[in-house]
Amino acid sequence: MNSRLTDILQTYRHPCRVIEGKLTRYPSERRALAYLFAACTIYVAAGIPRLIQEHLAHRDNIPLIAGISGAILGVMILLPLALYFLAAATRILLVPLGWRVSWLHSRISLFWASLATAPLALLVGLIEGFFGRTDLHAALSWFNLGMLILFWMIGLYISCRAN
Repeated sequence: MNSRLTDILQTYRHPCRVIEGKLTRYPSERRALAYLFAACTIYVAAGIPRLIQEHLAHRDNIPLIAGISGAILGVMILLPLALYFLAAATRILLVPLGWRVSWLHSRISLFWASLATAPLALLVGLIEGFFGRTDLHAALSWFNLGMLILFWMIGLYISCRAN
């Protein structure tokens, strides 16, 4: 089994141990960017079932390839910019509160949380694609968001504790 896949699965069982390993063993901008774009790729795949369902239901007159292209543009270009901004804003807001978090650790914490919760996003996308926006879809979406925030906060805490 791939090391990253194992790490993602282990994040749900032992988040502190895995995230601490990500922050202490060879942290680099290259790794942070790899986590970010791996997560973005999975998020694009997660949105495709919904786009296919909308196309088949003729809810809009947009061709399927145009919808997928728009999703790729939004997720692969705009989401990384938003996440970089969010990581920087978080670091700036935490410094006056006494949390000593480096710029790199702030990014790694957020990007790893995004990658670790990407499989949940796939599940949410499949549920939305096959069953529409149901209560199950809403519950899984909120659970996904909660796990992302939890993993991110654990990463920030571990980073602060290490500094």
